[in-house]
Amino acid sequence: MFEHDPEKSMRCFAWALHGLGAFVAAVVVPTVWWMTSAPLEFAHRDHAARTSELAELLERSNEVKAEHARLTAALQQFKADAVAIQQRIPAESLEAEFLAQLTETAQTEGVHILDYRPGVATARDEYSQMEIGLSCQGTYASLCRFVSRLEEMPRLAHLVALQIEGQPPASIYPAEMSLVIYFGGKASVKTAAAKEAVGVKR
Repeated sequence: MFEHDPEKSMRCFAWALHGLGAFVAAVVVPTVWWMTSAPLEFAHRDHAARTSELAELLERSNEVKAEHARLTAALQQFKADAVAIQQRIPAESLEAEFLAQLTETAQTEGVHILDYRPGVATARDEYSQMEIGLSCQGTYASLCRFVSRLEEMPRLAHLVALQIEGQPPASIYPAEMSLVIYFGGKASVKTAAAKEAVGVKR
């Protein structure tokens, strides 16, 4: 029979406890930390990053507000310019009416119109356009003023070509111009249709 050695049993028990403690320290504790503390640590990092991002946005809030106000004002100006341009585009070509406007502007600036040549109308997706050839003459200064006034005419016109002949010190210079006028825009067509409908009702 084996003799029972209480001291040896205590030593074995002690080593078992030691091994269990080592196991807990090596496996259980990291597992518990991973399950509890790690999520909190990750959440804390995310919160800190978000807090930093919000702080940066808050610091830039005045800059963002100023940029928003600038862009809003620019958009409003763009809309106003678009409306103003649409009002200068009639529903029909009305090239004779445009000639009358040109003649009045030319006379105001001291330019004499010699020839007016309407071209063929070309349809686009949003509007139609027509190129007009113009022969005129005047002093160099009067021709420059006339060209500048084209942008201010009631009818929208775009100067696409200009040739001034003659050499200084000539007093009168002949000039050839090509202009493009626009008509039949969707907005102008709707406006004309609305006016016609009102006229019919009356």
